Amino acid sequence: MHCIVVTEGAESALAEHLAADGSGIWWSRCLAGDVADSLPRSDSAAGDGSQLVVVGVGAAGAAALRAAAEDGSVCGVVLWDTALEDDDLRLLAEWPEVAVLGVAHASDRDSLSWVADAFLTSTHRDSDLVVA
Repeated sequence: MHCIVVTEGAESALAEHLAADGSGIWWSRCLAGDVADSLPRSDSAAGDGSQLVVVGVGAAGAAALRAAAEDGSVCGVVLWDTALEDDDLRLLAEWPEVAVLGVAHASDRDSLSWVADAFLTSTHRDSDLVVA
C-alpha cells in the first residue's frame, strides 16, 4: 500500500513518523499544489496496481481530496483537520468506492464538524471518524 501525505508546508513530521513505523506501507509526502503530479501513474514503477491512500492534512486536505478523485487507484482518503466546502462533500457522496477517515481533535470544533460531515456523507462501509 502507498500512502501520500499532502501538507501545506515542506516539512511533514507526520509523514516521517508514519514512515518509521516499520509496517511495510510505503509513505511519501507532497505539497498541496503538487498532489496531482505525486500520484503514481499506471505506467510507472510506483503505479504497480497497489492500493493508494491520500492523507490530506489541514488546509491541504481539500486539494488532496480533489486530486485523489481524479485518480482511479485511490481506495481511501484521510482528512485530518480539513476544512471542506459543499462541493467537497458532494464529491464524497458521489464516490462510494472510497473509504473516508476523518481525524480531528475534540477541542477544535470547526475541524471536528468538517471531518464529521465528511464521515457522515461517505457511503463506504469502512469509513470512520477518529476524535483525539
